[in-house]
Amino acid sequence: MPPFSASWPSYSADLASDPGESRNLAAQHPDLAKSLGIKPQQWNATLPVEYVKSGTSDDDQ
Repeated sequence: MPPFSASWPSYSADLASDPGESRNLAAQHPDLAKSLGIKPQQWNATLPVEYVKSGTSDDDQ
């Protein structure tokens, strides 16, 4: 999977009624889709710039 990009289209699903995520509800609820899309970016901004990437720790050897 490619890294997250803010240019990806919004996608929201109601997992309770659509566990297969076949219906995109973002157009019906644009404010909710926008606010939920911001949350991962806000969380990502709190992470340190440098981190141990998968497959590179001493524990992987």
